[in-house]
Amino acid sequence: MTWELVATGGNQLGGLALDNTGQSNDLALHVVSSGTGEIMKLDPGDDGGPGKLVKRSPTGGFPNSMAFDQAGALFVADFAHKSIVSQPVDETEFQVLVGDYEGMQFYGPNSLCFDSNGTLFFTDSGPMGDTSLATPKGSVFCVSHEDQLLKPLALHCLAHPSGIVTSHDGNFVFVSETMANRVLRFVKRPNGVFHCSVYHQFSGG
Repeated sequence: MTWELVATGGNQLGGLALDNTGQSNDLALHVVSSGTGEIMKLDPGDDGGPGKLVKRSPTGGFPNSMAFDQAGALFVADFAHKSIVSQPVDETEFQVLVGDYEGMQFYGPNSLCFDSNGTLFFTDSGPMGDTSLATPKGSVFCVSHEDQLLKPLALHCLAHPSGIVTSHDGNFVFVSETMANRVLRFVKRPNGVFHCSVYHQFSGG
């Protein structure tokens, strides 16, 4: 495999997301620059060489990951704000979508994704060490597209839940529980309740 340099710029890059809604006139690749607190967009250039990352907008915090909804609005999991923040289409400022559950502030949302129905799923882990094997207090939440209610799939019981992905219909949700070295699977039952099991336990450290 040959690696290719796509772009340069930013600091502590992560959380790639593709805006494929046409709102930005192209299939624009975006990335979080955690070290600078910014969302950056890939400018591929026109000379055949590496492109560059240009600033799209700052969150004023420590963005960790992001995703676009079907309308093209941007949603960001931000450690510093300890919230999911959103930026509607054609807006320049971010606003807090959710920052607490029943009055208890999040540790710091880590990763997020949408299903095809527009329901938002995200993990809440805080920075590394905040929710560990010794203090497994991480959570998984969803914000339903239908009623906009915040609901826990797993509440204050996980050791640094990080990456999250959902099936197209939202009936299966997979979460990386980093400090436990395993992948969890949440299955949605007919009554709407999610049941959790260990999908795969990795060996080693």
